[in-house]
Amino acid sequence: MGTWNQFYLRTTEANLDAADAAVRKAFPNLEIKHHENWAAVDLGFDEFEAPEQKLATLSVQLKTDAIVLAFQSAVDAFQFYHWKNGDLLRRLIHGCFAEERTWEKADGVAEPWEVEAFFNPKNVELAIDCCDSEAEKNKIRQAAQEHLIEPGQTIPWVDAKGAAWAVGKFYKLPDFS
Repeated sequence: MGTWNQFYLRTTEANLDAADAAVRKAFPNLEIKHHENWAAVDLGFDEFEAPEQKLATLSVQLKTDAIVLAFQSAVDAFQFYHWKNGDLLRRLIHGCFAEERTWEKADGVAEPWEVEAFFNPKNVELAIDCCDSEAEKNKIRQAAQEHLIEPGQTIPWVDAKGAAWAVGKFYKLPDFS
C-alpha cells in the first residue's frame, strides 16, 4: 500500500526564513524540506486529517499558496486542499473518512489538473464499459462532460496515486517530476 500525506508552502528567497519560522511554530516536531519554490512537510501516517486551520493561517501569514496532498493507493483515498493568501480555493476529499470510493467533499472552483486526473477520456470509457444500464452510462458521460464532482457520488472514479501525480506535475511539487 502506498500512503502520501504532505503539505506544501510556496516559497521564495524573500519568504524562506519566515516560512521556516512559521512552520516550526505551528508544527514543532515536523521536518521541513526545501525544494525550488516549495517547502514540503510530511504529516506522517497517523495524522491523515488535514490541519486546515493551521494551514489557512500559514497561507495568510506568508501571503502564499498552501497545498495538502494525501492519498492511500490501496483504497484510492485522496485529499487535496489549496489555499491562497488564506482563502480556501479548492477542497476535494474522496473515500477518506465516511465511505470508501465515494466523494465526501468537493468545495471551491475546479482546477485545471482535475481534467487529467478525473475526466480523461480513456478512464471515462473504462467506467462506461463497466456499467450495466444506459442510465448509469449517461450519468458518467454527463459528469465527464460537465466535469462534475459531487459529494455522495462514486463518479468520477479515482486513481488516488494518479490524481496525486496530476497535482504534483501541475504545481511542480517536489518528488513529482
